[in-house]
Amino acid sequence: MKNSRFLWIEYDKWLHLMAGYIITLTFGLYNHLFVGISLTFVAAILKEVRDHFHPKTSFDWWDFIWTLYGILPAIFILLTI
Repeated sequence: MKNSRFLWIEYDKWLHLMAGYIITLTFGLYNHLFVGISLTFVAAILKEVRDHFHPKTSFDWWDFIWTLYGILPAIFILLTI
């Protein structure tokens, strides 16, 4: 499952995309959109910093970017509600 893909995106990147989407949608729905976006940004940074200091992983800009991509569909949904 490590190298599996859905469409053209690696499985790991889908997880980052969905994490960003869920965080933004959840906190944006119950608080304010800015809160959801801010917490997603902070979560993405903290996750990559954790990866940097973990012995088996490393900081990956693409993981960070894909987490932030999850903000876009959440914004679309929250602005149409």
